[in-house]
Amino acid sequence: MQEELTFKSEINRASKALMYIMGGIFALLGTALLSISIWVSRHSHWVAGLLSIFAGSICLLVGIGMLRDKQKRYTSIKKVTKEGFYEYFHLPEREETIEKTIPFAEITALYAGRAIRNIYRQEAPSRSIAYPVLVLSWEEEGQQQFRGMGLTPEEWKVACKILPEGIPVYETEYELTHYPDYALGVVLDSARPYGETERGLAFPHKLGVVKHGDVPVFIPEEKRQEQRKKEEARKKVGERVFNSWLLISFLLSLFWMPFWEVSGAVFAGPWSYGFTVVTMLILGVFRYAKTPFAFRKFLMVGRDMLLVLASFMTGGLLGYLLFSETPRYLDAAVNHAFVGFLSVPVAFLLSKFLYFIGIVFSMMFDFAGMTRKKK
Repeated sequence: MQEELTFKSEINRASKALMYIMGGIFALLGTALLSISIWVSRHSHWVAGLLSIFAGSICLLVGIGMLRDKQKRYTSIKKVTKEGFYEYFHLPEREETIEKTIPFAEITALYAGRAIRNIYRQEAPSRSIAYPVLVLSWEEEGQQQFRGMGLTPEEWKVACKILPEGIPVYETEYELTHYPDYALGVVLDSARPYGETERGLAFPHKLGVVKHGDVPVFIPEEKRQEQRKKEEARKKVGERVFNSWLLISFLLSLFWMPFWEVSGAVFAGPWSYGFTVVTMLILGVFRYAKTPFAFRKFLMVGRDMLLVLASFMTGGLLGYLLFSETPRYLDAAVNHAFVGFLSVPVAFLLSKFLYFIGIVFSMMFDFAGMTRKKK
């Protein structure tokens, strides 16, 4: 019979190699976009170059951040043996080493919870893998202490055989993925009694493939209300900024655009490019930054496209009737309005591109961030 479970975690070579590869890709992409921006600025106008300088700067900064070796080297070892729980942690940068053994006689309770690992596959975009988390609790200097370990379903069975019988076991339905050991008490305060340790104790919750939302996330009511208020405030700010920009666009199209230079059927000056860039930035930052990539959100994007088109078109047409004496001004105003119309989905896709960068980071740390050894 297996007499212990050992878990060793450390930053591995595969993780570093993946980080450097991704960093190089982002750095090259950022450099290419910035080069395009410089070329366009020299051969056209500096405002036109702003269209690619934003994405290029972000890619370059992300790439440099990945290439700089800021990952801390550490070694973490956790063991569950017949005698108790053993923990070792070594951080070379700070010359810090922690080593302790907690006998089972001091352990007051065990908790069964779940953690989530995302599935990054096209056929399962909304699914995750749920795996068991065993949390040991004991009292030290009058304070309740917690240590959690992620297991596989088979290891849960092994742990139940290693742990002495009779220790109270509690279960929680909440996800423990993002809670460090020192914060577990907040979630486990609402855990329910499940039984006592015994051989073959079944895990109390569903494991394996689960849908997003099947494993609830613990949010205190105060924090839930605070998040709701922040979300409502963010939406109001986004609406106000967007509506203000629509009004400004209408006024500028009415009183300023009639005096722009027209070349062919488009405006020759730099300001038409500036309008497009500002529209994209305002929409991308204030409007779509936290908007999920969902079909129902396309309706909002479509509405915004029509509002931007109406703002530029109405202002431009009124400006043409009241002020303009420039030949082909009306053609240029209509073309400018449609450029603003098309800048809306571009702004939405740009915001999702930034979200994709965040997903890439998550994949790197989730897929190759740790080396885990068991015996």
